[in-house]
Amino acid sequence: KKIRKKKNLIFLHCIRGNEKRIFKTRKLILATGTLVTTKLIMDFLNIKREVPIKHHPRLISMYIAKKKILDNTKLTAGLLQIKSRKKNETFSGDLRPSNKMILNMAFKIYKILFPLKSILMFFKDYIFFSNNLMGSNFSNLYIKKINKKFTIFSKNKETLKKIKRNQKKIYNFLRKEKIIFPFFKNFFPGIGADYHYYGTIQAGGKKKLSVNKNCQLLKNNSIYIVDGSVFNFKKNLYPYGYVLANSKRIAKLINR
Repeated sequence: KKIRKKKNLIFLHCIRGNEKRIFKTRKLILATGTLVTTKLIMDFLNIKREVPIKHHPRLISMYIAKKKILDNTKLTAGLLQIKSRKKNETFSGDLRPSNKMILNMAFKIYKILFPLKSILMFFKDYIFFSNNLMGSNFSNLYIKKINKKFTIFSKNKETLKKIKRNQKKIYNFLRKEKIIFPFFKNFFPGIGADYHYYGTIQAGGKKKLSVNKNCQLLKNNSIYIVDGSVFNFKKNLYPYGYVLANSKRIAKLINR
């Protein structure tokens, strides 16, 4: 819920259902994800201005292949990655074969697909998806405390048009290579429903919302932040490995 400092201790006010508890510690390591971490730190430092959130706008598209795509793994690893070479339109189309896990997830998220469940499951080896991600220069999310509550909002309404143009390039490539039938279905989760959020409390800055090279908050070096908040992924559209590696680095540092 919130964190507070008193002398050399940090107090964590936590809520789970109707249960409320307060923990105290000398060192706090936050790995709660960019959105939650940013809320906690903005509240802790009493920051009232709006803070930009870096993210990768995302569009999921479904295609029907002309031949079976054999995939015996239970993972959702990409088979092919299509990237733009132009500097001003950073995007990546990560093509992923369908499987039971992906389809079951799709049925939960998109209720409209549920009546087609048996049909889609039968033809699952002919279905694949593109996870189309845009670069951080297309970020348009902000967070601000308004009337004692944190609000996340978007300013740019052109994002969907831009990402659809990129998706059409992926579609045209697949059609040219005679991989798919002339059909696709887009699923846009909405701005703020992306996988990657980051860059709100970056390393190397000099403002309140910054950490040093050891990921310690500048205004309180007893607080360590090891999630995506501290990064600025300008080119990397797949930041998971960097976050894990950095967390391991900080864990070793603290254990010395």
